[in-house]
Amino acid sequence: MVGTSGQKSISVVLRLSPNEKQLFTRGDLDSVIEIGRTGQVDLPKPFFGVVWSADGSAILGEVPGALAEVSASGGGKIREIRKWPLDGVWPRSASSDGKSIAGIDKANHIWASRVEGTPEEIAIRDMGKGTIPQFSPDGRWILYSNDGLFVQPFPGPGPRRQISDENGPAAWRGDGKEILYVAGEAVKSIAVQGGPEPVFGVPQKLFSGVRQNMSSVSRNATSPLAVSRDGKRIFWLQAAEQPESNVIHVKIGAVH
Repeated sequence: MVGTSGQKSISVVLRLSPNEKQLFTRGDLDSVIEIGRTGQVDLPKPFFGVVWSADGSAILGEVPGALAEVSASGGGKIREIRKWPLDGVWPRSASSDGKSIAGIDKANHIWASRVEGTPEEIAIRDMGKGTIPQFSPDGRWILYSNDGLFVQPFPGPGPRRQISDENGPAAWRGDGKEILYVAGEAVKSIAVQGGPEPVFGVPQKLFSGVRQNMSSVSRNATSPLAVSRDGKRIFWLQAAEQPESNVIHVKIGAVH
């Protein structure tokens, strides 16, 4: 079954809440929506959300020069957590425990920092038009796209590992057992066997019919895909036919 949630809007980031009942979208507005419903809660400005807090009560993100959070209910004020220690770097991902943040700079280098501690640079260079970095559920790896999909250990040391020769926005399943990514109009899956050195399977096509927003912002700076912990529900931002904007489509049911 395929359904939609939320209002039509220009959205570039999609994040599933820890309890898997809500979605956070970032675009012309930062909003929280209930899955399967059309209503939404708009978050206060100026705030640029990144991820859910570990307990699902707040959205972590950024205000100029600092990491911050706002209540997922839309009430209350923006609360500054700490000054962001890396000038010219925009936070784009957080570990599931909220203790590490990763971002990307103008030169497309990926940087990461503990929320408390000294900033650390992940040894990635010349990424070109890489997509937003994303932590694995256990916080030990960063997934990103650069002429293929790669994973790199955090905080390191260790070399990067290529897991697909296709570029595309990707999402790491909440239990760590699968990586999904968009390749053209298809969603593909890479099985992950856990352990100190994870084993990544060969990409397998799950389904077609995805219509991406092909603007430059969307191509280079979005996270339009999310997946439930058990892999049975996939959420993605679906570009509507012009002149309409994006809506969120939800695919429910077994995908393997």
